[in-house]
Amino acid sequence: MAFHLSDIRVQQLGPISQLQWQPKQFNLIYGHNEKGKTHLVEFLIRSLFRKSKAWQLRSQTGQGRVLVQREGEILQFSPTSQTKLEDLWESEGKGLPPDLSRLLVVKGAEVELAGVPAGIDKAVLKRFLSNQEVLDEIGSNISPTIQAAQIGEGVVIGPNRGELKNREEIQKLMKRLDELFLQIDKGYSGGKRARLAEKKKQIQLKVEELEKAKAHQAYRLQQQIDGLENQKRLIDLNKLRYIREKLSALNQKQDELQRRKKQQLKAEEDSLHFEWLKQVLEFGKTRITDRPVQIHPWFFIGAGAACLGAMGAFYLKILWGTALGVALAIILLILQILLLRKQVSQKPKADEWEAILSDYRERFGTELKNLADLESQIAEMSESHSLQRVLQKQVEEGEAQLQQLRNTLANKIMSMTREDFIPPDGWMAFVLKQEEAYQTLDDKQRQTEQALARLDVQESGYLEEPQKVDYQSDMYHSLKKELERTELDLVDEENKLNKLKEFITKETGDSSQTDWDVVIEHLRDKRERVVQDYKQCTAEIIGKKMVFDVLDQLRKDEDEKIVRGLQTKGVTEPLLKLTGHYSQFELSDDQLFVSDSIQTFALSELSSGAREQALLALRMGFSARLFKDEPLFLILDDAFQYSDWQRREGLAEKIVELAVSGWQIFYFTMDDHIRDLLQEKGQTLKDQFMYQALG
Repeated sequence: MAFHLSDIRVQQLGPISQLQWQPKQFNLIYGHNEKGKTHLVEFLIRSLFRKSKAWQLRSQTGQGRVLVQREGEILQFSPTSQTKLEDLWESEGKGLPPDLSRLLVVKGAEVELAGVPAGIDKAVLKRFLSNQEVLDEIGSNISPTIQAAQIGEGVVIGPNRGELKNREEIQKLMKRLDELFLQIDKGYSGGKRARLAEKKKQIQLKVEELEKAKAHQAYRLQQQIDGLENQKRLIDLNKLRYIREKLSALNQKQDELQRRKKQQLKAEEDSLHFEWLKQVLEFGKTRITDRPVQIHPWFFIGAGAACLGAMGAFYLKILWGTALGVALAIILLILQILLLRKQVSQKPKADEWEAILSDYRERFGTELKNLADLESQIAEMSESHSLQRVLQKQVEEGEAQLQQLRNTLANKIMSMTREDFIPPDGWMAFVLKQEEAYQTLDDKQRQTEQALARLDVQESGYLEEPQKVDYQSDMYHSLKKELERTELDLVDEENKLNKLKEFITKETGDSSQTDWDVVIEHLRDKRERVVQDYKQCTAEIIGKKMVFDVLDQLRKDEDEKIVRGLQTKGVTEPLLKLTGHYSQFELSDDQLFVSDSIQTFALSELSSGAREQALLALRMGFSARLFKDEPLFLILDDAFQYSDWQRREGLAEKIVELAVSGWQIFYFTMDDHIRDLLQEKGQTLKDQFMYQALG
């Protein structure tokens, strides 16, 4: 029954977001660190094999599935699937090593076949090179006690433990039962016992009467508990808790609103004259553009000089000079008149500015020196003015929220009381009163439940009907103690008068009240069973001892078979090819050795690289020997990484040979040299070779 992987799909597997491929006969998967190579190997181990936990894998990530082809049938596996390859193999009676994954998977150069030093021991060799594991399994059912026993002429001699001890105890039981049969005819009487039995009966009647009264009292207490529970349901704790939380929120909001109002008032005080100062600044800027007009005396002097010049020219009869002087004098006089008119028009603004300066002194108690100081003062007030407007809006919103919260609380409280109105200052008192009432009911219910618990009556045992007597705890416990004493006295008397019967009932398992005839019959039946047990135990000991003696001889034969198996070509040929000089395996005192033409070395003493090459050779030899014409697959996670470059060539050729012979190979590596080497060798498989790069 061959298995080949036909389709692999994963997603969100570590650094691999999504991957799907249909594997070929030889599959080379390459990826650097943190590219998902190890995640993919561990995903295959979890999906396919039963004992994946033994690998100490990292926490499972991602999801996906693996399709496996088996003789035309497609099987699906995943990390969460219940069925694994081992289950299918065992169901067909093939037989398996305890961990098939150790044979078919080499992860991270871990070529060990078992968790023992040097990776292998005689127990592992038994699984693959002989049938001795079957003998050991059969022998494991035979205890060391039987193995050490001696049998002669029906007599079993050996250590007093295990099956031999059990046989001796059965023999002693037979003798004890025989002695009981000898004593059965002895007499016994019960006069005092009868009186004690009657007394016990009367006490039991009184106890039963009080127990009924107790059951009725338990019923009444339960009714009280139910009534208290109904009253508690009328008080809605969730609403009370809600109101308490909202009251706390209301107080917080009120405190916050008061703080905002104080901040607003301060900001308003800090920016009290902000708008007036802005108007003053605008007026001051326009006043600067209309500079005051000044009348200079040079205008008059120039006009007089022009007139004198005109008169002199007229006297000298220079007409053009006279005209020029007169024209200049007229122009200067006109300019002076225009300046006088403008000066008259500017006087109101000057008066208004003086009034503003006076108002500024009254508002701020200081002189306004210039517009630059005024601008600086406005800039300082601007932040307070903006803050005042923001705070004013927050205060308005806060008052609206407070009012809404008050309305909500008023509605909640109104829904819990029949009263028409409770003022806000009484809301917390109402909550406290309701909580106190609930706590009072709860305390009373708890006390009643404790009283009910002390009665120790199951609900199914409650009695609704009143009883003739009331339950009295002291009397009840007094009668119970008296009943116990009477029962002890009765037991003592029965021990004295019926000791034989008690011995017999201990053997038969009957009660002390069982009829003598029934007890004797049961005792006879038990003796017959004990006799049969004795015969069967003796026969089993003798039979197992004979089987063990036969197995001991077969083991010697199987040890020779293991030695021969290690020397077969299927095991020695991979060893020489992979190691380069070791040519043979040897087994001595359960320890595995390798040898060349000169020396012999214990496998545990080899370097890690050489040991892994030898163990990989064993793995290949075991695979060829175990599966023969039923090739499976090998998952190799950098199995060659500790091998030197010269031996890697032989390892690569051996892997390709396995693929050609029908084995499906998955080789995962992050080593560039191994990648290039396997790519070169894999080309001989043509379309049955696949190269997959991760990342």
